[in-house]
Amino acid sequence: DCRLWTRCVVLEMSESSVLSEGQAEKFGIRKHVSKKVIYNQSDGSFIRWEDDPGDEGRSWFPGYAINLETGERLNIMFGEDSYLPAIENGNDMIWNPTGKYSDGTYWYFGGKHNIYIMGSYVGMSSRIYKGPIYDEGNEYKTLLAGTPSQTDKRKVFSQAMWVIPAMAAPGFTIKDGVPPTDVSITLQMRKPYTKSVPGGDSTTLPRYTFSTESIHNNVNAETGKKSVNMINVVPNPYYATSGYESSSIDTRVKITNLPTKATISIYTLNGTLVRRIEKDDQETFVDWDLKNNSKVPIASGFYIIHVDCGDLGEKILKWYGVMRQLDLDTY
Repeated sequence: DCRLWTRCVVLEMSESSVLSEGQAEKFGIRKHVSKKVIYNQSDGSFIRWEDDPGDEGRSWFPGYAINLETGERLNIMFGEDSYLPAIENGNDMIWNPTGKYSDGTYWYFGGKHNIYIMGSYVGMSSRIYKGPIYDEGNEYKTLLAGTPSQTDKRKVFSQAMWVIPAMAAPGFTIKDGVPPTDVSITLQMRKPYTKSVPGGDSTTLPRYTFSTESIHNNVNAETGKKSVNMINVVPNPYYATSGYESSSIDTRVKITNLPTKATISIYTLNGTLVRRIEKDDQETFVDWDLKNNSKVPIASGFYIIHVDCGDLGEKILKWYGVMRQLDLDTY
């Protein structure tokens, strides 16, 4: 998809300015008319390359780079050796590396189509230059145009986060500089949490911010009404014991996901009221000790639990419990 491509500076990679096109120095900008890519506006598919009159030393790299720490889109540069114009694609201003390594006298490296992923950060402490985020290579083009000084070159290459030599697999051809498939490369580094910030403030630790807005509790009546459906009794069924009990004579279940205020009524299947519990606190549950209002243990069987949450609504639960025999030996 050419709509995702990166407009970028093309670097001269020839070993000598005597051999290069326009006598461009190595690591300077290519002295060649820029290229522009023509593509289908509807789906981004490649159509053809054209010269871009009035501009020099720029082309399009078939991809993009994102800084995983900041989310910024980054500039990219790529190189080619204009002394290798024939089958090594060294002077066409297109990223199309070949698979040729060397002939024994000259190092081809596939046309030297190296990829430079450019950051946007202060470099070494002795340099205060900070490169731009993605600007189609405008600033780097200005610094490297003509016969750049060593200082300007240092500025540019101090921003090179990653340098990736590129060669095609043997017998493989990148037609028109268009990769035949999508590929994603993720490069990650472990960085210490430290006060040492090259070229920056070395007296304070980095600061990070985050927001819990997307997961905060949304306290309102509508949310409360929906939450009534989450009310439950656990364990259900109850088989003579539960994980909430603290001793062999303790019997206990929990009614969970309750609002601040609620009235819990527990009935037998024939409608006889067994226990009523009034809740008015910040807890989200109540304990039922499996006793009736007279503190007498209930019998095994089915029970209906009605939870009245006032304006929020109500929830009816069915619960089954098997009671264990009272162990008098523990007294």
